Amino acid sequence: MKVVGIGLPKTGTTSLHAALTILGYKCIHHPVAYHGQIMLNGNYTPPKGYNAMVNTAEDFYPILASMFPDCKFVLTTRDINRWLASWAKKDQLFEEQEKLQRLDRIRVFGTCRFVPKKFKSVFVNHTHLVEEYFEDSDRLLVLSLEDHDKWRSLCDFLGKSVPDIPYPHKRKSKR
Repeated sequence: MKVVGIGLPKTGTTSLHAALTILGYKCIHHPVAYHGQIMLNGNYTPPKGYNAMVNTAEDFYPILASMFPDCKFVLTTRDINRWLASWAKKDQLFEEQEKLQRLDRIRVFGTCRFVPKKFKSVFVNHTHLVEEYFEDSDRLLVLSLEDHDKWRSLCDFLGKSVPDIPYPHKRKSKR
């Protein structure tokens, strides 16, 4: 594993997945089987050929950091008020979620319903814990949706050339 995105859902993880794919990584996005493997066994074997994953390791990054000592981690983040507003819109679709999505939301947020105060606490704590964990390391990039040169930040971090196309922006909300 070369790159792991450890941002919370709705922080640009789908866009990061697209960006890593453009950069030549074989990236898996939100593999449900992964959660069971790492929770039950304490380890993870990526599907054959994959060398990047996104929206999978919000809370498993310490295990993955020790399993893959040369792996780099990208914490996607965004303005917390915009993030909460995005979740408020998504929560209107709650009844359409599959059971596994509900369980995943419980695993990350402690609830399957959108509770702004709880979600905000998880966001702040997650960001703090990740930054603290990688404090003395060059293995973490904090990549904000508000960063105007996401390609430059990401490519400098990964040692890649900046593509001559705009950074992907997937799942834009309609304002």
